[in-house]
Amino acid sequence: MIFFHFTTAPMAEASLRDGLSYGHLRRSSGEIIQPIVWLTTDASPCDHGLLTGKEILTESQIDYLQRVTADFDDSGTFISYQFEPHGRAAFEHAGFAPASPAAQAELEQLYEPRYPLDIVRAVCFCHQLDHPPYVLVRGRGIDVALRLSDSACIHGKIPANNAGLMAWLTRHRADLEQRWQQAVNLYRQFYPDRKSCVPDL
Repeated sequence: MIFFHFTTAPMAEASLRDGLSYGHLRRSSGEIIQPIVWLTTDASPCDHGLLTGKEILTESQIDYLQRVTADFDDSGTFISYQFEPHGRAAFEHAGFAPASPAAQAELEQLYEPRYPLDIVRAVCFCHQLDHPPYVLVRGRGIDVALRLSDSACIHGKIPANNAGLMAWLTRHRADLEQRWQQAVNLYRQFYPDRKSCVPDL
């Protein structure tokens, strides 16, 4: 028996990198059921809760779904996932600002995939307005946050063969600083009323 798992583009990358993980279900009563994993024997992505572009949603439904929904199924036929045509816009829609295509392509040359579809990705994500700009690099055995101003590690552990990663960060620092500003602008779109606060990292 073959099971299928449908999800959004940002979550698909995490699943391809790390495998499926447990999630939760929030009932209309507010009760949260966990842990669960959504699996189905239905090969169609329709009617599983993800948007197809045909739904008419209320404003509250749009507000709830706008950060988590993407569909890269092509007219009812499955196509191979590629980040630029399928993932970048979905990441930005969810509040992440990925590195430029050139920076991303160069990063992928630094580390070999550990298994098929093991993807390394560099994104900026603003979770607090006062936080120092940083870039998250995840995938292919790497999970690290590097401060843009001085390349210091503020989360995770820098890989042993870090010379290439540090040189990559230096070469693309200007682009990543622009991506950070994009991440800040995305944050303000999601939280227009929030003021700056003290960093927690």
